[in-house]
Amino acid sequence: MRHWQVLAAAVVATVAAGCDDGSSAVGPDQAVVSDRGPGMDRGAADMASRDQSLPDMALPDMALPDMALPDMALPDMAVPDMAGPDMAVPDMAVPDMAVPDMALPDMAVPDMAVPDMAVPDMAVPDMALPDMALPDMALPDMAVPDMAAPELAIDGLEAWCNPQRGSVGLRARGRLAQAPALRIRLGFRDAAGAVVPFDGGGATAEVDRFETRTEWAVDADGFSLTARRAVAAPLERVTAAVLTVEDVDGQVAEAQTACLPPPVLGAGADGCDDLGAWATCPAGQGCDPDGRCRDAQPPALLGAGAALNEAARSFGVAVEGRDPDSDVIAAQVRLLRADGSAAAPGALRVALQVQPDAQGFLARGGGRLPAGVEAPGQIAAADVALVDETGLLSASLRVAVRRPEALFAGQACDPLEAFDTCPEGEACVLPEGEPQARGVCGPVPDGCPESWPVGAADADGAGGWVLAGELAAEGPLTAAASCTDGPAFAVGVFRAPAAGRYGFSLIEGPPGARIFARTACALPAPRFEAGCGTDLQVFLRQDEALAVWAAGAPGPFAVTVQREEGE
Repeated sequence: MRHWQVLAAAVVATVAAGCDDGSSAVGPDQAVVSDRGPGMDRGAADMASRDQSLPDMALPDMALPDMALPDMALPDMAVPDMAGPDMAVPDMAVPDMAVPDMALPDMAVPDMAVPDMAVPDMAVPDMALPDMALPDMALPDMAVPDMAAPELAIDGLEAWCNPQRGSVGLRARGRLAQAPALRIRLGFRDAAGAVVPFDGGGATAEVDRFETRTEWAVDADGFSLTARRAVAAPLERVTAAVLTVEDVDGQVAEAQTACLPPPVLGAGADGCDDLGAWATCPAGQGCDPDGRCRDAQPPALLGAGAALNEAARSFGVAVEGRDPDSDVIAAQVRLLRADGSAAAPGALRVALQVQPDAQGFLARGGGRLPAGVEAPGQIAAADVALVDETGLLSASLRVAVRRPEALFAGQACDPLEAFDTCPEGEACVLPEGEPQARGVCGPVPDGCPESWPVGAADADGAGGWVLAGELAAEGPLTAAASCTDGPAFAVGVFRAPAAGRYGFSLIEGPPGARIFARTACALPAPRFEAGCGTDLQVFLRQDEALAVWAAGAPGPFAVTVQREEGE
């Protein structure tokens, strides 16, 4: 039954109720005609009585809001159009409108229970990340290696060994990853593949210690390396050279090649070197500084002497000779045991301080014993030869190696304390401004000579200091140190503001540059050296001054100074 029919029934019931007291719902001028009998009248009355019971059919049970009564606007259901006679009440039987059939309990909210929508049914595990397995998106398909920086590798290596000159030369090329090279090292092997000890008895030596003769270049195609040096190694036993390059990311590349005798060039040819490491000139010619063979005469060694201070591990040579070309620069020394066997690996190259005279020249030089010399007391003799600027050698002389002589105050002395030693409390001091190889025993001087250009440490604003300058000047004999012989030097002074341990680090400098520190600025004797290398740690008293030297090829340098924590 439609809603408008229910409302119509309600209207009829109301009209019937108005007539129950015998009154008429029609106007006074209207005649009421009934074609029903008495029985029908009672039935109508009974029905009217039932029609008045509609209020008992509580509309709230019919949830009118759900039936949106406002959409059934009563004005649209004009009652005058629903004339009573046309709407037979019997056809509108109320029992067909059984409200219980529309019972709200059938729409029970519990049937729409939230638990049926329980979150557990939407279990997160069903959406587990493993179902989105990353292996299906496998990184190998993204070929990470194709996007990686090129690997470090040595693609080519050439090596030459010259036992007569005690020199070795290298040329290498390769690929370099994004990280810069950290260490470049060289090793030797004999015919059986065994390690041949290098400088100081070690299995390898750093190539950046090849002084001024190392060239390292990097371009779009990779890297190239050219290096040569005189080495303290028994090169007559060497058959192969091994080069190792390591970068800061830990990548390591290694290559091995035969170490061949250097080729002999034609007269006037280019491509030689003064060490005879890459190539040598024909007889009667030497290699000039520009790498070209030219006519030259070797020096002549007239006399020599050698001395060793076992306690200080220092040695010295004194020579007399003649040189038609006046270009002697060094001595080549081989230390020997009493039976003539080698007491140190290979030949040692010793820079000389030369003093010309009417007959030729006198010269002295010296240095520290290599670390590989474990028993300096066994050294009994030395083979000494002269070397000139073109790389030509004199004939060698074998001389006995003597121990230092004790001197008195004021006597002439050896600055390296190899030939002799001054009284306790004194040192061998070279007169300032006099280029001589002998000093005089006297008090230990305070500070550097006034004529030397000496730098000072500047505060860096972060609690440390910086020593910076230019390696440009040829150093005097007093510039010799245990780990470097220059050829260019610079010196600065650091004065400790408080007692403690201080660290000195070379952060800028030419390839192969080193720093060394002295408690006495101008004295090269080993007992005054506080350290030599690229990083030093020195304990200083408050207000104590330390001379910090830089040595290497010409170029700028910088050294940082920091007080060590906890000191």
